[in-house]
Amino acid sequence: MLRLAVSTAYLVEGLHTALQTPAGRRLGHPILATVQARPGVGVDIGYFEDVERAARPIAGVTGTAWAAPLPGNQPTWQSFRIESHQIPVREVALDMAWFTAESFQLFAPRPTAGRMFGGADRNCPVAVVNLEAAQELFGADTVGRTIQDFAGLPVEIVGVVGMQKAMRSAKRSRPTIYYNYTDRTAPPCPVARARFRATVVSELAAAELDANVVSPSYFDAMGLSLLAGQGFDHPVPGECRIGVIDQEAAGLYFAGQAVGAAVIDGRGRRTRIVGIVHSPPLGPFQQRVEPAIYFPTSQDAPSTMTLIVGARDGSGPILTKMLTDLRRRIESVPGRGPAPIVIKTLEAHLTQTALAPLRIAAMIVGPSAATALASFCRETIESK
Repeated sequence: MLRLAVSTAYLVEGLHTALQTPAGRRLGHPILATVQARPGVGVDIGYFEDVERAARPIAGVTGTAWAAPLPGNQPTWQSFRIESHQIPVREVALDMAWFTAESFQLFAPRPTAGRMFGGADRNCPVAVVNLEAAQELFGADTVGRTIQDFAGLPVEIVGVVGMQKAMRSAKRSRPTIYYNYTDRTAPPCPVARARFRATVVSELAAAELDANVVSPSYFDAMGLSLLAGQGFDHPVPGECRIGVIDQEAAGLYFAGQAVGAAVIDGRGRRTRIVGIVHSPPLGPFQQRVEPAIYFPTSQDAPSTMTLIVGARDGSGPILTKMLTDLRRRIESVPGRGPAPIVIKTLEAHLTQTALAPLRIAAMIVGPSAATALASFCRETIESK
């Protein structure tokens, strides 16, 4: 009976240890606050910044970080095409022209593939091409690819455009690349012929990655150490979309050489990989770490996100006060959407998701251990 009691006690202690995550030990006693920005044309990233500023002065807060899907949730799988930075290149000759306000009368209202120019392109060199140029470049897979111009600078192809039916002629158009000129008043330069460097035509490998949107502080808060490249702390002026992957994705899809490579999603959006992080398991309960990609909140913030708040003390009265103060401060921030604010501890969240089987096991084994110990004590007393 003594052996049973001791073994059961060790089992209970092991289960409680498994319920403790590296993130929890790093952040102290993490609190999660899920909020929604007011719906609009675009997500107001300023609302999330205001929520974070409101949370930081609360007594006992040790740090903050943002995430969309939370640790312990089911993976948010997204399909990508992989473009290595080691593919051989070739030269392609294209006409260079300028897309002006008058160009809308020439081209079909919707691009054949991809999209037209947007406000987010001001700091990123992008272009659209006509159907003839797409055939010269990468065919149906042209959107999301990059070519190098005569100065050696990369240009991302974001769309393929076709002429309006009334403007088509029997003569085939020359392969042409169009740069955005819609926001300028000076007359555009004439069409010029230029040579570009593009990778050879090849089928890109497919990848399935667990996608998340996080703040720069997320990696440090969750204990994701940087193995190569950089995180999101120091954005590069003129940089297009960027992402960071974990070591599982780097080994599975990039043979460890991921920095400088790119992924292209189903919408043709290209993301250059700037860093690789080591993503430790949440705890002994997690059998494997999934291949994952992280996008910065500055470029991909969804309308609903969760603020991870590190708390120095997780004792009852102090934790209760922190939860109350956090809710009060967040409710005072303007710009909130209709969804209710959800505030809970990381432990409570994991209990409902990834750690649920362990929590159930602990609840079952705990009473068993108490029963075994009580029986042992009763037998000992009766024997005397």
